[in-house]
Amino acid sequence: MRKNIDIETAEQAVWALNAKTTTMAHGRDDEIYTMTRYCDSQSAITPLIITGGSGAGKTSLMLKFMLHYLDFKDPNQSDALVSKGWRRRAKMMFLSHFTCASSSARNPVRMLKRFCTRIAAHYYLDKPEDVPGDYLGLCKKFNSYCRSVGTSFRGDMLMVMVDSM
Repeated sequence: MRKNIDIETAEQAVWALNAKTTTMAHGRDDEIYTMTRYCDSQSAITPLIITGGSGAGKTSLMLKFMLHYLDFKDPNQSDALVSKGWRRRAKMMFLSHFTCASSSARNPVRMLKRFCTRIAAHYYLDKPEDVPGDYLGLCKKFNSYCRSVGTSFRGDMLMVMVDSM
């Protein structure tokens, strides 16, 4: 029997695979360059937030950035770590969430549970069964995990992209 986390991961991957065939009205090269420079920076410690009105192209920008920066080819391979950034031999764990991927994708509890479970397992922070299931507990864990990632013995970077939550 598949877990909700596995189902949602698959839904996100299928949606991203189907959506990456759409084209953007313009290249957004300046935004891609800015995002790349931010992700490659040794001093970037605060979140990079992209905002814009409805229909401004935020989702398309995220998809294009995934293609560009992560050499994103097949979202089913999204668990594979990529070598990017300034740390020698460091890898990047990439997590993305698109609310338009499925009806359950609009549930922040399910999104946070998926993120926390994957982060906890990858960075050896907690056992999957120790990840809380309530919204407030997940918010606290997610914040705690994000702070812990920077000092993890794994040395891997973490990139989280959330579309329209």
